[in-house]
Amino acid sequence: MRQWLAARPVAAGYILAVGSALSYGTAQFVARIAVTRVAPPLVTTAFALLFGALFLLPLGIGHFRRARRAPGKAWLFIVLAGLTAASGVAFMYSAFSLVPLVVASPLGSVYPLVAIGLTHLFLQRLERVTPRLVAGAALVVAGVVLVVVGSA
Repeated sequence: MRQWLAARPVAAGYILAVGSALSYGTAQFVARIAVTRVAPPLVTTAFALLFGALFLLPLGIGHFRRARRAPGKAWLFIVLAGLTAASGVAFMYSAFSLVPLVVASPLGSVYPLVAIGLTHLFLQRLERVTPRLVAGAALVVAGVVLVVVGSA
């Protein structure tokens, strides 16, 4: 399987992205149940991140040696990524406790717009933000607006 993925990186990327969508969608559904019936949003966030870390630890343990040798600036980005991702989960779970899932989930799904903006500002040498990409993002936002307005 690993060889197939390595030989077809674009196909692998699409497959992994679909897997991500399925996982995130299921996680949001489960989180909505948890924050409305089981525990407060921050407790749910803490447990979700704990179990996520425990799940990922065995998968990434072999890469820790290389990561330990990373320069300090790289560790700064790793820490910032972790803090912002954890904050995003906490904000989303808090939203799930206050508004319906069908509203919070699409609103939370506009995060690629933030990524596109930051990419354009800071990663111009690595990635290009094209008009076609911006148009696709605008369609996503339009879809979110329709979902939110339609559910009101």
